[in-house]
Amino acid sequence: MVHDTLPSLAAGRRVLSTVRLLDPVTGAPHSSYERLTDWGQILEAEHCDVLFDEVVGIASARESQGLPVQVANLLVQLRRRDVVLRWSAPAWARADKIIRETTQAVTLCKGHMGKRDPGSPRMWAQKRLFKWRTFDAFAFDQMTTGQIDKQPSSSTAWFWGPSSLAFGSYDTLDAVERVGDVLDSGRCVHCGGRKTIPRCSC
Repeated sequence: MVHDTLPSLAAGRRVLSTVRLLDPVTGAPHSSYERLTDWGQILEAEHCDVLFDEVVGIASARESQGLPVQVANLLVQLRRRDVVLRWSAPAWARADKIIRETTQAVTLCKGHMGKRDPGSPRMWAQKRLFKWRTFDAFAFDQMTTGQIDKQPSSSTAWFWGPSSLAFGSYDTLDAVERVGDVLDSGRCVHCGGRKTIPRCSC
């Protein structure tokens, strides 16, 4: 996801993202990156890229009203606003159905050659070599888990992460922003309790 966004960052195109994007040279937040924390930013977005990292925390298929209806309507009109949406998830089916339906391509990423820092208490080894297999999203949606391994992909690529621009532009251990605090269902995203939605005074 970040790798495919590098041309936009290099061109100075605005990128709204739920995870921090870095300048690979300085390590500081990239000048084209804008932290995405509110659905209002999406509703006003034009001529930009939007990144939903770990989309399950933003719009899960398990939360029937997790995606505000205004945002759902906008997602089917991204082309008119010159907005490119990229998202990541641990599994295709875990994302909101509307997000899946507006997706044009799906890239499966499998990591290899994990390396663990001897001085770190972390149990997860960081992968260094990645295999990317890209499929048409509509065809992918029709496949079962067993069929995916047997089906030819439209493209396959190997990627070495260390010292790459993608690795330098993104910290995989960074926190992912939650967009908004209250779902359309009126539930708090933190504890699941109900919140009173204030009256509009516009």
